[in-house]
Amino acid sequence: MHNPPLAEHQRIVAKVEQLMALVDTLETQLAASSATAEKLLAQVAQKHFQLTARLLEVEKS
Repeated sequence: MHNPPLAEHQRIVAKVEQLMALVDTLETQLAASSATAEKLLAQVAQKHFQLTARLLEVEKS
């Protein structure tokens, strides 16, 4: 197996570095999106329980 010419090798390395930077960016965005989704789910659940409790109070009276 032979090594590619230096210019092609440099092009390949540059492309891999570019793609790895994109992966890093996407991982960061995914982590932020997951954290946001967890917060929203918690807020929805809290609101659901509050409304359910309020409905139960109204039904009792």
